[in-house]
Amino acid sequence: MLELKSRNSWVDPRKVKDQSDFFYEYVVAWGFAQASDEILQFVEEMKGKRDFLLAKKEGKEVNKFNIGG
Repeated sequence: MLELKSRNSWVDPRKVKDQSDFFYEYVVAWGFAQASDEILQFVEEMKGKRDFLLAKKEGKEVNKFNIGG
């Protein structure tokens, strides 16, 4: 749903009464698209952190600051 909101936030001009309604609908659609993008980015970032922590828990993650280790 978020990907659809993010990429397909078009305003149907047939559904608005006048230019001010059109601009309002356009701004609302843009806002939903921006919020959807931010949520999707947050989810991807958290998935990366999860993968890192799981690898660390399993001992697969190397400590880059441990010289010679």
